[in-house]
Amino acid sequence: MNTDDLIKKSQDENKLSQSELTHLLSLPPDSADSYRVMAEANRVSKELSGGYAEVHAQFALNLAPCPGNCVFCSFAQVNGVFSEASQLEPEEAVAQAKQFEKDGVNAIFVMTTAKYPFEKFVEISQEIRLNLNPETTLIANVGDQPADHAKKLKAVGPEHTNDEIAEMICFTASFNPSYSGAARRIAIPNTKIAERGMISELRMSQIVAVTRLGMPRTVMGNCTHEPCTLGALAGANLFWAEAGANPRDVEKNTEKGRGDTVEYCKKLFYESGWDLFAGPSRYYLN
Repeated sequence: MNTDDLIKKSQDENKLSQSELTHLLSLPPDSADSYRVMAEANRVSKELSGGYAEVHAQFALNLAPCPGNCVFCSFAQVNGVFSEASQLEPEEAVAQAKQFEKDGVNAIFVMTTAKYPFEKFVEISQEIRLNLNPETTLIANVGDQPADHAKKLKAVGPEHTNDEIAEMICFTASFNPSYSGAARRIAIPNTKIAERGMISELRMSQIVAVTRLGMPRTVMGNCTHEPCTLGALAGANLFWAEAGANPRDVEKNTEKGRGDTVEYCKKLFYESGWDLFAGPSRYYLN
């Protein structure tokens, strides 16, 4: 297959097949062809979003050894990273959400471990909602996946084949999501899954770019995590700032570890040639 032909096919807004996406994913990440794919993905993202990127923020209502045992996660009971449970009081959750709102994020994610009581989540979320501006976008990140999906997530690793990744890009594109993208798994020290290693930011950015070309033009958002300039150059227009517990961190408060601030995420976009959108996220309007 010819990479330039596939880029031209994408420019004509024709759907790339799974085998064509696999070809793009099979390119060496540091090759000239791969950089052309990233450049085209960056062009598409900026065309669809008017050149404006978004910063969303996330914080956790609780931290606990989780019996869900997704082995990539620092919360997993089997990993033994955290042994004690803690949770935010409603007023603490409200304060954190209001701070993110003040910082100017486009959406706020409220996260819990898999077994956090749903009724309590609703109760605290309602309190948060009452204390935010009505137009502020609030998103729930809770354990709502069926068991078979959770089991599949436990096996994620850099050993996924290009064809498997391409298959998931096609699957995601089929239901026209609010946004898509790619993130690399962070290796939690002293856990079994850490032995599998971790892909580079360059490889992650290549996947971000191919994902952008594999999505229909009705999908404006293209995300990556953790925030990086390479991802933004490859067409990512959505980063997350984080506070509190974080499933990729061994610190109880991720702002002291891996978590990035709203201002830092904005700075990365600025350094990568993106403007910042102001106001409620546009990705959830349709």
